[in-house]
Amino acid sequence: MHRGKVLFCCALVAMGGVVSAGESAASGGSVSASGNTVPKVLTPARLRQPREEVPASVTVIDRDLIRASGAREIWELFRLVPGMSAEKVQGNIPTVAYHATQARSTRRMQVLVDGRTQQRPGLARVMWNDMPLSIEDVERIEITRGPNSALYGANAMTGVINIITRHPRDVTGVEMERRRGNNGVRDARGTVAAQSGPGALRMTVERRGDDGYEGPEDMDYPDAKKVESLNLRYSHDLSPRDELEFFAGVSRTSIEVPPSDSIEAFATQTREQQTLSDEQFAQFKWQRLFSPAHSLSVQLYGQRANAERSMGLCIRDPASGEPGPGGGVFFSGEMRDLYEENDRDLQATMQALQQALQDDDSPLYERHDELTGSGLDPFCGDFLVDVVEERLDLEIQDTVHLSEYARLVTGLNLRHDRAESLAYASGAASNTSRRAFANLELSPGEPLRVNLGGYWEHHDTNDSFFSPRAAVTMIPAPGHGVRMVWSEAVRALDLVETDGDTTIRLQNIPDDFASDPDLLGQPHPDFFITQTISGGLKPERIKSRELGYFGRFGGLELDLRFYHESLRDLVVSRMSLFDLEAHNDSWVHHQGWEGELGWHLSPRHYVRGTLMRNRLENRRNAEGRFAPEESNSLLWRYEVTRSLQLSGTWHRATDYNEFRYERLGAHLSWRYPLGGTELVLRGAIEHDRADEPVVFEENVRGERNRFWLSASLGLW
Repeated sequence: MHRGKVLFCCALVAMGGVVSAGESAASGGSVSASGNTVPKVLTPARLRQPREEVPASVTVIDRDLIRASGAREIWELFRLVPGMSAEKVQGNIPTVAYHATQARSTRRMQVLVDGRTQQRPGLARVMWNDMPLSIEDVERIEITRGPNSALYGANAMTGVINIITRHPRDVTGVEMERRRGNNGVRDARGTVAAQSGPGALRMTVERRGDDGYEGPEDMDYPDAKKVESLNLRYSHDLSPRDELEFFAGVSRTSIEVPPSDSIEAFATQTREQQTLSDEQFAQFKWQRLFSPAHSLSVQLYGQRANAERSMGLCIRDPASGEPGPGGGVFFSGEMRDLYEENDRDLQATMQALQQALQDDDSPLYERHDELTGSGLDPFCGDFLVDVVEERLDLEIQDTVHLSEYARLVTGLNLRHDRAESLAYASGAASNTSRRAFANLELSPGEPLRVNLGGYWEHHDTNDSFFSPRAAVTMIPAPGHGVRMVWSEAVRALDLVETDGDTTIRLQNIPDDFASDPDLLGQPHPDFFITQTISGGLKPERIKSRELGYFGRFGGLELDLRFYHESLRDLVVSRMSLFDLEAHNDSWVHHQGWEGELGWHLSPRHYVRGTLMRNRLENRRNAEGRFAPEESNSLLWRYEVTRSLQLSGTWHRATDYNEFRYERLGAHLSWRYPLGGTELVLRGAIEHDRADEPVVFEENVRGERNRFWLSASLGLW
């Protein structure tokens, strides 16, 4: 039998036993990998609900799964989610997407950490490396698979990842950890937690680093990274009904960047390209419990991210092809005029340049002759791409039980986004948005549940739109639910898509060029290529239909989702400094099914598998590079003793951009108490069964086997 069909057969067997297993499910409850009762999920409707009643497909990754997965970093956990692609696509920068399409520009999924969005406003990116959060501080992750803009607004177009960190009252003492492995893995972490009266604090300092991909044999491919971060969470009980929480974090990331073909055409690289980025945030959350049936929460946060990509360049003289003062002609006013005369067509401009350099009456010939005959130093400097992205967000949410048969959550949100970038916006761009949302859960009678939700928002740069969702859930037996979901969602345009205007300026050029603007015929050393967004773009949209089932019986949980998703008005653009043309002329249709099965064979033995089958239709090939037709995952965990745990993982995708993907992992964890302390030793090894690049040809691993070992010491 085809190995991908094993899970499907298990699903059929499970569904066949739904009714007979109802009493067992009701008494046994939901179980996690450790056999503990699974709490209700909150993310799909902003209401605490059993999984069989939620109006969406949900995957829950708890601490037991996190440990068993052997993951070093948070983004790796999403390989356990059906329909989700998670890999390092652009050098050492991870990409995570549900029902992925484009490999590099994945901007259609909302990612939250303790209610704070991780999608940056300037380029709508989620920078997984820069999150000031350790995987050890994650309590659980709830993933809504499918559109949820009805409750989380634009950019929850394909789904929501909600990362919930550990509460300070659930952590005590001090823990220190060191990790080493091949491929340059070098990590360290320290966590401190303390409680005093009504207050509790948890703080973690972490450093992570590795060497990334090795790249093709004939290419120097530096992409090593180093991440340093601090994260803290403080909770204070103001009264038995009021809790005030404070969250804060900072991070600094350094990543080497491989050479760029577009830059090599004009310049010689004198210093390796590198990206330096830092992120800071502060967040306050107040929760008031008026009664068991009524609560209010107010959240305010601000965040700032600064990224700079730089390298040293010596510009090549267009006549000789070698670095020299004649390279300054690319930064001259005459070259800019030639570019405009050729309708900003790069190929036509370069052909016209060669002709102009042979015509002694041409202004470009005169400029080039002046530069080359002046005895100046070669035109060299620092190439710098900078982006500063800021967000200030205020949200108020009210949750009330109207009656035994109705619950309502409503909320208001005010957000201000700002991006500053000479490279992408020739200055600054901003957007203020106002939002309102609601979700009504009705229980008109067993076995029926109805959820009606919607999100209205108005953007200064995107106008107004409304995202609705309606879901009906039938509960034929305790612990089992069949859901039907209809939803529409949008992705609002980011600030570069609405106000993009690129400028490439060389910094720290020779003094003679810097002190005499007449040498270049313009006041600033700006590259002749400039791009301005055409404007008139529309928000991306999706319509989704879903039929799903969740069942729990004994130690087994099963979730199935059958879906049809139509995405339209997709923005097609490379969003690069050399090509900023964008338009809404692409569409994608997803149709298929996916399943998730967790089986607790005994209190110490757990198996979990996922399977996805997807048929994708799209107008452009770029929209299918990160979208496999079939993907699978399998996790096995066994507690040999209370101190020793073994686990294994398997991930497979039919293809990423026509490259086969398959990976095996084995993990071991051993705990040893030492009086008031505890020593924990962990080890992991990963093996690539498919000896092929990851998504793109340059993403080549140096070794098919990777491993790491770690030791942590806890003082309680």
